Amino acid sequence: GGYEWARAEHFIITILFVLFFVIHLLQVIFAGWNNFRGMVTGFEVVKDLPAANEEVQTKDSISTSTNNI
Repeated sequence: GGYEWARAEHFIITILFVLFFVIHLLQVIFAGWNNFRGMVTGFEVVKDLPAANEEVQTKDSISTSTNNI
């Protein structure tokens, strides 16, 4: 080995660590921040959905209701 071998090995390992970090950072960007936050915290933040008995107002129901007035 010696100094030159240790220096080359350190250089190669450093490049591999940087590539590992960059690849995983790109995966977080493509998967979305909410997915990453879910992996770290153990739960995913989901917006509230309307209750089953509530009527969801759509664009058609709004236009239909205004036509009846």
